[in-house]
Amino acid sequence: MTILVTGGAGFIGANFILEWFQHVDETVVNVDKLTYAGNRGSLASLRAAANFMETIEERQGLKVRCPEEIAYRMGFISAAELEAIAAPIKHGNYGAYLMDILEHG
Repeated sequence: MTILVTGGAGFIGANFILEWFQHVDETVVNVDKLTYAGNRGSLASLRAAANFMETIEERQGLKVRCPEEIAYRMGFISAAELEAIAAPIKHGNYGAYLMDILEHG
């Protein structure tokens, strides 16, 4: 499910979004005109978290929250099963990452 929030940079909208993410793992689309009540800093913690995850992935060369990799490395799925998951999406970053796991361990 995707939820649309209008005015998410204002006090109420930003607090709603932050509260939503604490309890629900769903996509939020925030649309805000950024008038007098809008504040770009209201959701800075979400931007910081996204940047943190991106930095970890870039520096370590590992994907964060990659259940297929975890399942493969722990022996829950075979190389053939991982390849079946990765093959249809191998041209994207995530699929290429999964294929690289198969090729290089």
